[in-house]
Amino acid sequence: QGRATYSTDHITWRQLQPDLLLGPGAVLRTEADSTADLIMQDSGTAMRMTAGTELEVTRLHTEAAGEQTITETRLSLKSGAVIGSQRKLARPSKFDIEIPGGVATIRGTEYLVRCDGAVTCVSGEVEVRYNGFGKNRGVTVDVPAGYSFDPSTKHVVRTTPAYLRHIIADVNAVRDMARIFKVGRAIIIVKPEHKVSPHGCDGDNDDH
Repeated sequence: QGRATYSTDHITWRQLQPDLLLGPGAVLRTEADSTADLIMQDSGTAMRMTAGTELEVTRLHTEAAGEQTITETRLSLKSGAVIGSQRKLARPSKFDIEIPGGVATIRGTEYLVRCDGAVTCVSGEVEVRYNGFGKNRGVTVDVPAGYSFDPSTKHVVRTTPAYLRHIIADVNAVRDMARIFKVGRAIIIVKPEHKVSPHGCDGDNDDH
């Protein structure tokens, strides 16, 4: 929805189109009042980039291990926020979202990760390792369902109903996308989504 662009060389930017397949090294941007929906087939992840988001795909590795598939995914969130739904990964698979000052390790869950370090877990669990921007000692915390990590205090707090209402439309959208995965070898597929209310990363932690 709206306008989004991508680059594979960090120099040339092109319009993001539905059903576009991209691999490691791609950088994606959404503009104001815009969203982009991604599917990472191998890790069973559906993700929405909210308005004003810049996201780089730094690693997408897949390895067959008997009947299971081991995946290692690393994304770098430069600005904005991402909302995702992910199936439980086969061990020792990893799904990391790097943020300025830290990293969020996603387990089988539904979640929101913001560029300012705020992390909300709707279901499942997210591990957050956060150092922030100062010289204070960092923290490593587990964020369970119904809770959020507040980077201003480095504490895990219960998610308020008001903030949950703020993100629930996007959570439901990625949940629906996760249900319609098709078997294939796609890396990332951009799926058009209508009738959404995009939310950006505004750096306001009052509702966590």
